[in-house]
Amino acid sequence: MTAHANYSLRDEIRDYWSDRAETFDLQVGHEIFSERERAAWHALISRHLGPGAGRAALDLACGTGVISHLMHDLAFVVTGLDWSEAMLAKARAKAQKRGADIRFILRDAERTLEDRASYDVIVTRHLVWTLVDPKTAFAEWFSLLKPGGKLLIIDGDFVSRNWAMGLRELWEKLTAGKSRVSDNDGASMARRHQSILARIYFSG
Repeated sequence: MTAHANYSLRDEIRDYWSDRAETFDLQVGHEIFSERERAAWHALISRHLGPGAGRAALDLACGTGVISHLMHDLAFVVTGLDWSEAMLAKARAKAQKRGADIRFILRDAERTLEDRASYDVIVTRHLVWTLVDPKTAFAEWFSLLKPGGKLLIIDGDFVSRNWAMGLRELWEKLTAGKSRVSDNDGASMARRHQSILARIYFSG
C-alpha cells in the first residue's frame, strides 16, 4: 500500500475492513452459526432495547449486516451504515436473498450525515474500539436519538490475553480447513491490524 499525505487513519481503517469483507462472516463472533445463537442475540437485543414494533434503528458500522438482520427479525425498521463498500455489498446481498427491506448506506460512523433525533435506537458491534475521535462520535450518536432513545454498544477486549481469546484461537484452529482464506490470516493483515491498533484511542 502506497502512503499518501491525505490518506488518513480513518481511510486506513476503512480499507483494512474492506479487505477483510470477503472472509468476515467465516469467523466466530461475526456471523450467526446456529439458531440457538440467533435466539440468544434476539434475547439480548430485546432485553436492552425492547420490542421492534416498527421503531427506527440504526446499526452503526454494520459490516456484512449481521446485527441489521437480527434487528429486522425483531420488527425494527433498520438502517445499516458502514464506511466499507465491500462490507455493504455483502450486507445488501443478504438482504436481497432474505427479502429484507433494510436500508444500507455508505457513511462514516463518526460523521453519519443522518437527521438529528431520527432514531429510536442505535446499535454498534465491534466499533467503539476502532474510534479515532470517540468524544465526537458519541456526541454525534446521541444527537441522532429521539428523546428517550437508547444506544446499545456491543464490544469486547480483543487485545488482552485471556480465556476468551484462547477459546477463539482454538475455534479458528479447529475450523481452519473450512474458513482460512489467503492472506486474511497472514502476516500482512496482522501487521496492518497492529499498526491501526497502536494509533487509536482505545488501543488497550
